[in-house]
Amino acid sequence: GISGTEILVALVCIAIFGLTYVFAYRDAFTIGNIAMFLVVAGVVTVGHDLAHKLMAWKFKTDSEYKFWTLGTLTMILTSWLFGSVFAQPARAIIKTDDMKPSGVAFVALAGPAISFFLSLPFLLLVPLRYMPWGGWIAAVGVLGFSMNMLATVYSLMPFEPMDGGKIFGWSKVLWGLLFIPLILFYIVMLIFVL
Repeated sequence: GISGTEILVALVCIAIFGLTYVFAYRDAFTIGNIAMFLVVAGVVTVGHDLAHKLMAWKFKTDSEYKFWTLGTLTMILTSWLFGSVFAQPARAIIKTDDMKPSGVAFVALAGPAISFFLSLPFLLLVPLRYMPWGGWIAAVGVLGFSMNMLATVYSLMPFEPMDGGKIFGWSKVLWGLLFIPLILFYIVMLIFVL
């Protein structure tokens, strides 16, 4: 379900994420920092969008993972000016005109679901900060968990064009059953674990 062009776009996007996050955090451009942000920011964010595309493919609807020039420029400018990366260099374009509302909701849910499940292995790295050798690994855990959970709850906001708007439009009950426990989980982890 993924073309060679889309794979190339994904790889370029992973590289852009890695570099812009290193720049935004004002960290040294070391191999370790770039690798950390390639995985933590790049792979997981691209995974979020590709999950939408793959779910759309399962529903047999047209979709394409496309490079987004405005998003890339926004990322570079916000990382340089504000020290924060906002936007992304690509996005999944999904044709939902012929889909039932339930199908649109499940395609929308795929991204936040992947982000949530990717956050959990990172959370397991956080307790390693108490080990003499675990500081850097725990930092990767905190960053990976925070970025993924933020992507999860942010994308589940109940308005368009967010994923949550599509889910909320189909089933307010399902949206509430997803959003409320996830945001509470994130807040509890921020307060008591991270």
